[in-house]
Amino acid sequence: MTGHNTFLTAPGPGRWWVAAGVLIAVAATAAVAGAALAGGTPAGGPAAEAPPTASSASASEPAHEDGVVEDPAPGGGPLRLVPAGRRVDDVPVGYPHELAGAVSAAIEYTTLFSSNLDLDRAVEIGRVMSDGSLGSDQVFRDGAIGLRELLGAPLSGPVPQGVSATLGINAYQLRDVSADRVTVLTLGYMVTSTPVAGTQSRLALIPADMVWHDGDWKVTARPDGAPEYTELRVQPGSAQAKAAGWLDFTQ
Repeated sequence: MTGHNTFLTAPGPGRWWVAAGVLIAVAATAAVAGAALAGGTPAGGPAAEAPPTASSASASEPAHEDGVVEDPAPGGGPLRLVPAGRRVDDVPVGYPHELAGAVSAAIEYTTLFSSNLDLDRAVEIGRVMSDGSLGSDQVFRDGAIGLRELLGAPLSGPVPQGVSATLGINAYQLRDVSADRVTVLTLGYMVTSTPVAGTQSRLALIPADMVWHDGDWKVTARPDGAPEYTELRVQPGSAQAKAAGWLDFTQ
């Protein structure tokens, strides 16, 4: 069964919410904000592709004195993601102080949190990925609860067999770049499965505000009225995506 065309806007500040399958945090407690999802497709097509995993960065990247690169992918090629330096509660941390590190962290955290249905795990991920500005532990639990509700699953307890959500990111853009802060826009597909609805795939556009905090890149709260960038929601890899400024990344 294919998904319905769905486009939801943020309901207001300080709430986690779900837009057709992606967990979103908006406004003052935003972790991953302004999602736009649309266009369900059957499983098995490009929507089901997993996001690339991290790999080593090029040593030739031009950098400022503060360590932030001028261009995360010099020469016009795809950005090579960089690996985290270590893991805390099985969440990757320790990304380098450069734009490639910020993009790598944003892709990892957006994927990890938005693909999770476990309430306790949501708290673990949220605590590690954020700079403390996103709210209490309940904010992160509410993210998983909202996704469970969307999928028609019980709002607590074990995740039922056959119920899942997986976000795959295919492209990125940057906004408001500075030495210690950058907004990373991500574009991809959210694939959800339930025994009733089957497997559905929808476009997902998610901005994440990243800040250099305590020696690492972390997700920080988005300001009130921050743009949602919904006009950039197009099919990854298409001519429209290229025209809209979406950039590729690789392992």
